[in-house]
Amino acid sequence: MGCGAHLIELRRTRVGPFSVDESVSVPGLEEMTGKNLENLLIPLEDALERVGLPKIVIKNESERLVRNGSPVRKDFVDSAPRKLKEGDDVGIFNHGSEIVCLAKFVGKSDITAKTERVFLE
Repeated sequence: MGCGAHLIELRRTRVGPFSVDESVSVPGLEEMTGKNLENLLIPLEDALERVGLPKIVIKNESERLVRNGSPVRKDFVDSAPRKLKEGDDVGIFNHGSEIVCLAKFVGKSDITAKTERVFLE
């Protein structure tokens, strides 16, 4: 354009499905306690759903093995999306819709996904 310019301020108003309308300032956060703070937090399962993380649901009897770091075997799976590619990030959930772990989809042999981050009950 051939003209000079500079930026004085830049404000991010949205990151993916999360908007500034849902945010709280640091001083506002420091003033909150107990229930007020609890009501502010977005549950992890809801945040993962909002970002569109594919969801694999495992059988109840397999949950303990997966929480202990076992890869997600095909026989552990009750339901999974059809269009997953090798290397896709997936969420492994129990039947109570609670996150068990984050994993990478493998889909080869008898392994469906390899666990990466396991969450405690």
